This record gives sequence, C-alpha cells and structure tokens, in this order.
Amino acid sequence: MFGLQPIEIIFTLVLALLLFGPKKLPEIARGLGNAIREFRESTSQVTEEFRKAAEPQPEPAPATTPRSSATIVTAPSVPAEPVTPAPTVSEPEATVLSDVEAPAVSATAAPSEAAESPPKP
Repeated sequence: MFGLQPIEIIFTLVLALLLFGPKKLPEIARGLGNAIREFRESTSQVTEEFRKAAEPQPEPAPATTPRSSATIVTAPSVPAEPVTPAPTVSEPEATVLSDVEAPAVSATAAPSEAAESPPKP
C-alpha cells in the first residue's frame, strides 16, 4: 500500500488521533471517504464519455411502417387537369413629355376631350 510498512501506518494513525481527537477523527474519515467516492464517480463518467465518443455511431434505420393483415382498398387515382397560369396584367409604361411635346389642355375642357385632341405642333 503505497510502499508504507505497517509500523509507518500505525504511527500515522496514532499521530492523527492525537492531533484531531477521538470525536473529530470519524468525521474527517467520513469526509475523506466521500471525497474519494465522488472523485471515482467523476473519473468514471469522464471515461465513459470518452469511450462513447470514440465508438462509431450506427446509422439510423430507415423508417418502416408496420404491416397488418388487413387489406386497404384505395380509389384509383385520377390524373388532375393541367392548371393554366393566370394571365399577367402589365401596366403601360409612363412616358414623360417635354414642354414642347405636351398638349395644351384648357381648364374648362373635360378630361376626355383633352385626351382625344391631337397634340399641337
């Protein structure tokens, strides 16, 4: 045991008994035992995590549906009619006319009359 001879172990226990007393020595031994147990648990958990990380991960099995003895009858599928896309409506592009090209519109004229009159050169 760590290269200690029995006389050295007895001397160490007697020295601890004299230093700490008979009431405190069991508490110290209990605390030391708990610390050693927690250390062992921690090291075994870390070792287990390293072992799991080193193992190759199995590939997940493909999902299968359970088979039953009941027969399921389905209606024959009818091909759907092709869907035609809706026509797109585009707005005419606005053109900017310069002062020379712009038709003169009177304030009293109706908007329909102004749109129908040809531009004046």
